[in-house]
Amino acid sequence: MRLSIRKNKVTRRRELVVTLRRGEHEAHKCIRWIESRPHATLLACSCEYVAGARRVRLRYDVEGLTSLRGYLKRAQLSNEVTTNMLVSLAEALTCCRTAHMTYAYLLFDASHVFVGATGVLHFVFVPLDIQAAATRDTPLSLLEVLSTSLARTTKDPNLAGRARRLYDFVRSEEGAFSLNALHSFVREECKVDVRADGSRVLCSHGRSGRKILRRMATGDEYELEEGESMRLGRGGASDLRIQGNPRISRTHAGVDVKKNGIEIWDLGSKNGVVVDGRKLLPGERTFVPWGESFYLDDERMMALGPSVQAVSGTGLPGS
Repeated sequence: MRLSIRKNKVTRRRELVVTLRRGEHEAHKCIRWIESRPHATLLACSCEYVAGARRVRLRYDVEGLTSLRGYLKRAQLSNEVTTNMLVSLAEALTCCRTAHMTYAYLLFDASHVFVGATGVLHFVFVPLDIQAAATRDTPLSLLEVLSTSLARTTKDPNLAGRARRLYDFVRSEEGAFSLNALHSFVREECKVDVRADGSRVLCSHGRSGRKILRRMATGDEYELEEGESMRLGRGGASDLRIQGNPRISRTHAGVDVKKNGIEIWDLGSKNGVVVDGRKLLPGERTFVPWGESFYLDDERMMALGPSVQAVSGTGLPGS
């Protein structure tokens, strides 16, 4: 990196110009991106620059999570759990592609992929020029681990069928992974579409009449009733409790369930409610249609209802 002070030829004002060495720009860009926690399937990360050593140390928060390898040895896999695994993999990859980050920046070895209680996968994102050594693991190798484990442990014929279909999908890709193909597989197998921003939308197969809030970090769903009014928060006084995130207030937001979506407002929370990129004022109400999301500070929630239908293609226009 080189720093210099010079005069801008247009504005004629003095400015500090920082010129990064070859290879630095992408690394710094990636570090800033992962520190922003762009998606719940990517582990929360903090960056530490070691003074004098020209090294970067990245710290990932895995509190309350276990490695996928350990989880597969002990947990009882179910249709819901395996659905969350497949969909969360598609979400993480889609998030990276939308941000123009290569899949190789994610670690796919089952020892370094982490999983929550409901089966949602969380990935370590490491820019390649910071990794000690490049990994040979790929999304397909991770899917093969899942299919093998599922086939070995399940006695449920439906899950055994899913294991076979997943194995066939891995073999059909012949080592050349396609995210478009994974989207199609997830849509057919799990009845879920993954949008360009990494959010999931339920397809209409047998579930089109439901109104729900989905907690994106865990995959948990909360049933809603039209005309219902509720309070969201982590405390016992809330009608819908969202636990495990200390940044959510005990009573954080209010929600009214409408025909075409929800109306939400801030109940004076400490860290705020964000809708469409804008932080609401305390008591300010705004409408969130079905299929859109909002944030309780850093906790992403999605409103899903009967108007949300399956979309054609990959849901990734222009990518």
